[in-house]
Amino acid sequence: MKKDKVKKDKIPFKVLWANPFYSSLIKLGLWVLFFLILYVVLMIGSMNKPINKNNQKKEEKSEKILSLIDMKKNLINKNQKITYSVLDYYITGIISNNSLVGTLEDNEDKIIKFEYDGENIYQVKKDEKIVNDELIVDINKDYLLPSKIINIVDNPDVIGIKSADELCYTYTIDNKSISFYLNKQRIEKIIILDGDITYNLEYEEVVNEE
Repeated sequence: MKKDKVKKDKIPFKVLWANPFYSSLIKLGLWVLFFLILYVVLMIGSMNKPINKNNQKKEEKSEKILSLIDMKKNLINKNQKITYSVLDYYITGIISNNSLVGTLEDNEDKIIKFEYDGENIYQVKKDEKIVNDELIVDINKDYLLPSKIINIVDNPDVIGIKSADELCYTYTIDNKSISFYLNKQRIEKIIILDGDITYNLEYEEVVNEE
């Protein structure tokens, strides 16, 4: 006895598409397929994308919280871009290897190039340096270099008082007040009250891009 073969009739695509229910399913399937392909392409692209080492270093650095001791070391040992405001003097420049090279603007709006090596002040004219300690007067020149300031406060007999948020440390020495203002990574500013003179000293670490 022969078994009858059951033939399944294929439903034409046009008929399925004409049916609102099936057409909705088809559209949904196509959208799912589209987003699946897009996801795969984006994943492959992100895996092949080179890592920006500079950004990675900056992110790692931004997550690290330094101690005040390390901040002081960095302020001394790393190149610093400085902006000083003292009396009628406005000083900008770079501190490198414990030497300050920059420009001085006085109350007469004269801009003078100068260099300070911790001992002498030199007026720079073209390629010539001339000792001129009278270029900056009436202020304590030791405060021009952070290494000299830190030597003053790093005394066992001197205790710094920190603010509630731990972003300011103030030292009082011989009727002088020296305050360090910091963020989580570096010392941003030092304000010194010495007699009737206020020293507003701002620092920005010079980052060498690799």
